Amino acid sequence: MSSIFINRFNKLYTIISDSGYDGLYITNLTNIRYLTGFTGSAGLLIVYKNSSFFFTDGRYIQQSKEQIHDSKITIITSSYFEAIKEQKIFSSNNLNIGFESHHMSFSYY
Repeated sequence: MSSIFINRFNKLYTIISDSGYDGLYITNLTNIRYLTGFTGSAGLLIVYKNSSFFFTDGRYIQQSKEQIHDSKITIITSSYFEAIKEQKIFSSNNLNIGFESHHMSFSYY
């Protein structure tokens, strides 16, 4: 991962921690591109415990391998929610995970 993306993630990890959150669920593609460099039109990013997890569909297998670094890549085969559940990312049920309220409704979250 280039130093620019490492610096961006490090700033985000600090903001998440300072805000009292355990992680962040990111769906806005502009923000995903800013953090990862991914230029595709479908994906989401979970930042949790100083790690990041990128999810996209089968159209972006090669592109995500080329553009996403230092994030675990998951190619979904059903829904994003099922893929997140299958990856067992979260260590407990009592987490405080933030999301982009301007880009996702609370009920969807």
